Formats: sequence, C-alpha cells, structure tokens
Amino acid sequence: MSLGVEFEAIKVERESIVNGHHRYVASILVNSKLERVPWTAPKSMTHCTWNKIALDANDWESDLEIKAHNERDALRAGLNVEVFNSLLEVKKDS
Repeated sequence: MSLGVEFEAIKVERESIVNGHHRYVASILVNSKLERVPWTAPKSMTHCTWNKIALDANDWESDLEIKAHNERDALRAGLNVEVFNSLLEVKKDS
C-alpha cells in the first residue's frame, strides 16, 4: 500500500467489515484510504468493535505465504516480482 499498489475495496455491512480486515488495518498503518463497498455478511459472522481487538505485531504467515502475497501484489501493480521485492526492501530500509 505504501508503495502505491492498488487494493480491492473492503466489503462492509453497515459498519462491520465482512471482507478486508487485514487491508483495513494496513491502510490505517500507512495512512491510506480504501474504497468501501456494501456487502451482505454471512449469518455466521460475529460482529465486534475495533476497540476490542488486540493487534499482534508478530507475522504469523510463513515465508511461502508471504511470497504468494508479494507475487499477487506485484501482478496487481503490473510489476515484475523481483522489482516489487526490491521496492519492498528499499521501503523497509527507509
């Protein structure tokens, strides 16, 4: 997001995020706005408020999962994955 990669809108029902909670948190961390589109939540969805959510700084995804995310995001940005990864490294170092 901080590199300008476009992400799909988050799906919301009233004030509840149905799909896109990771994108929502990431957008807050990099001070970016994401489009919101109306969506119907499944009946099984548990509704909660964000002030009751504890964020964990640990990265719980495997290296393989992160690699897959980076490949998807590079494709979305129209970049070669090696170029995309080098941009991530530059951003991380700054």
